[in-house]
Amino acid sequence: MQVPVFKSLAKPVYWCGLPRSVFFSIILLTIVAFFFFKTIYVAVPVIIIYFVLRLLVREDRRIFDILAENFHLKSHYFPD
Repeated sequence: MQVPVFKSLAKPVYWCGLPRSVFFSIILLTIVAFFFFKTIYVAVPVIIIYFVLRLLVREDRRIFDILAENFHLKSHYFPD
């Protein structure tokens, strides 16, 4: 017997190939860098970062969840 599973329940939400929180962070970083440096050339490193992050997500879709959990549980991994 097969039970249908809706994709929205099993597949995380991605915008432009990245998780929403990471995508919004990149957009915010771009806006802040643009106002700070007042040049359009800040988009070049941001685009490079975007494609590197997309490659990471293509390898492992949960990489950012794993890194976030590792950050929160760092005291358990490396006790003082």
